[in-house]
Amino acid sequence: MKIVIPLMGIGRSGGERVLANLANELVKRGEEVIIVAPENNCTPYYKLNCKILTSKVKKTNFKTLNFLFNMYYLWRKVKSVNADVAIANYFLTAYVVLLLSRKVGKFYYIQAYEVLFSNHFHRKLLAYITYFLPLKKIVNSELLLPSYLNNYISIVPAGIDLSLYRNFKDSYFCDKEVINIGLIGRKELYKGSQEIIDVLIELNNEFKGKLFVNVAVYCNEMWSAKLPNLKFFDINNEFELADFYKRNDIVVATGLIEDGAFHYPCAEAIASSCLVISNYAPLTLSNSELKLSTFNSIELKSKLSQCFKFSKERIESELNENYELVKHLSWESVADEFHSVIRAEVL
Repeated sequence: MKIVIPLMGIGRSGGERVLANLANELVKRGEEVIIVAPENNCTPYYKLNCKILTSKVKKTNFKTLNFLFNMYYLWRKVKSVNADVAIANYFLTAYVVLLLSRKVGKFYYIQAYEVLFSNHFHRKLLAYITYFLPLKKIVNSELLLPSYLNNYISIVPAGIDLSLYRNFKDSYFCDKEVINIGLIGRKELYKGSQEIIDVLIELNNEFKGKLFVNVAVYCNEMWSAKLPNLKFFDINNEFELADFYKRNDIVVATGLIEDGAFHYPCAEAIASSCLVISNYAPLTLSNSELKLSTFNSIELKSKLSQCFKFSKERIESELNENYELVKHLSWESVADEFHSVIRAEVL
């Protein structure tokens, strides 16, 4: 099959990492994969083994005019590929895929409920409408969309490089005097990093000298001022990210929206043998007493205090049970599932 994937840009977001890995795996399976992106935003951050085409970019003083022209140019370039299959993963590219020929198998790989991501009504509306379009929907979690929108054809979670993130610990914090707590810091308010830090500040006042907080990706200067034992890690690649997870005993992978959606930090921390507290999948698919139905500061503090009391046997049990949730999420397995779904619908 010839598969085209339109993107608004090729960056370093989690969604683009998923598409990069899926594209590479589909190429390994003998498919021809073409990514199309605007010419001013087409430099890959993640390794891509597929063909990349660029679309023209209009630059005037009128933003709306630029947007309309650039969407048209993107659609025209995608159309010129004459693909058998088109895959959208963003609400704007969903419209690009929709307007292709009827002969094209049209898929919408939904990795986020994008209605929640903007305060602008028109963007919310445009995102919301896409869930009603005649595109074959594949979601990364059964809890991602509201139940009345769940007419998806398959659930395909993101994958993990288990050879990179798998970690076997020979000692646990219950045998040490300090506990390392990690989180992926994010600037976006809905990610809830500030709320996590507020809880850790409270706990730090109770357990002075015992808690060491490790923050990756983004760190507000005020956090460091209020948490003397905070250390920031700038992440430039997956190897550094894997090393970050492995230095932590507990990882807090919570957010303020999309309860139950698949969450990379949650899955990667589980694979890295960290105790994980999260309101996201895959932890929410387990019976773990550390999962949250939704973010709540009081409950998060309670879960952390509960972790501190775990025995070595209790820690090992939690880690082993959690690993069962991610051991099938190798990129090979995930790509096999995604590939079979597409072939079954198109061929």
